[in-house]
Amino acid sequence: MHTFEHLVTGIVEVEPDVFIVSLSDAYTTHESHLARVDLNGWAPGEPVSPDIIVTFDERVRGLSTAAACSVPG
Repeated sequence: MHTFEHLVTGIVEVEPDVFIVSLSDAYTTHESHLARVDLNGWAPGEPVSPDIIVTFDERVRGLSTAAACSVPG
């Protein structure tokens, strides 16, 4: 499916087969992102291409699932 570069700290299904994944590198660079994963039309064995929809600035040091829930759509 897909391997993310950063730790996955939460997953929220925002509509059928569409997920927001919170990602954080809490140990080194402290980068944090939200990625959108659309599995509509996906079949097992096919690659997934997540889209980074939010990159947080240095004020964000780590994300939880709550961050993915609060992003306006």
